[in-house]
Amino acid sequence: MTKLKEILPFNPLLLIVVAVVAFAVSFFTTPLMKRIAIKKNVVDIPDGKRKLQSSPVPYLGGVAIALSFLLSTIPLWFSNNGIPKIYVIVVIGFVLTAVVGLIDDIKELKPVIKFICQIVISTLTAVFGGAIEHVQFFGHYIKLGIFAIPITVLWITLIINAVNMIDGLDGLASGTSTFSLITMIVAAFILGDGLSLAISVALCFAIVGFLPYNFPPAKIFLGDCGALSIGYVMGCLSVYGLFKGPALISVIVPALILGLPVSDAVELFFARLLKGKHPFSADRQHIHFMMIDSGFSVKQSMLILYAITIAFCIAAIVYIWDKAIAIVIAAVAFGIYALLKMLPKKFKK
Repeated sequence: MTKLKEILPFNPLLLIVVAVVAFAVSFFTTPLMKRIAIKKNVVDIPDGKRKLQSSPVPYLGGVAIALSFLLSTIPLWFSNNGIPKIYVIVVIGFVLTAVVGLIDDIKELKPVIKFICQIVISTLTAVFGGAIEHVQFFGHYIKLGIFAIPITVLWITLIINAVNMIDGLDGLASGTSTFSLITMIVAAFILGDGLSLAISVALCFAIVGFLPYNFPPAKIFLGDCGALSIGYVMGCLSVYGLFKGPALISVIVPALILGLPVSDAVELFFARLLKGKHPFSADRQHIHFMMIDSGFSVKQSMLILYAITIAFCIAAIVYIWDKAIAIVIAAVAFGIYALLKMLPKKFKK
């Protein structure tokens, strides 16, 4: 409690309020958003290929999470030092990203339009909120200079898309994001970054309130509104928390925390390019679809990918104190991921 008093920009007891409000608003608002989605016909129709549910499932779960996140972070308005600039930047970007996702959920935007919107929001975030000025890579200090803003934009956009791309099975994106955020909470506490800790707690508990409705068989989906906005905040948390941390934090730490979605997104991006396909084209080469095609059930796939995510997150925290052990843990996690991608198909969709 003593350290929390030192690092939080408000009374530590308010952190409990943040967590409770985030969970409660999400938990009680999600059923309402489900009814609205069904009434307005904002539903995901099964197609037997990438949409595996047996019947239409409503979107708009992301709207409940967005409301929860915004309401639960109100205590930051009463910061001891005034409203933090970074918080304002993150909230504006979060709202813009959620709106883009919501429009896509309702009208289905073209991928290129959605991508351009992500680039614009990420650029505004980097310009007005600050960029990654340097990184620590295995003990080496690398100053980014003129590449600071482009690399920051690339990183935030990567995380936005990585979370969205992993959102292909019931409970997968929401669950893996929860584990990543728990790790960010721990890392923020270690670094003494109260603002990142508070934001991480708010988003984490907002997702936890949504999870009971998203576990297989899902009653409601995140939709792009949820997946894109969650990815945006986690991208910002890594930029303004982890990358801005002291020398004990390296570029490896945020990469490990987001290890599963980043691995899947980066690997597929280059795999598609090598095959002459559009890097953002839709296919069944994502890790979760390949597991389903290999004979795993939705729940089995979700739990195995949860385990891989937890391993990556443990490696991220261990890396702060023991790089060798962390690399071994991460290598095992990535090795299992790679083996799963090489499993023979039993079913063709």
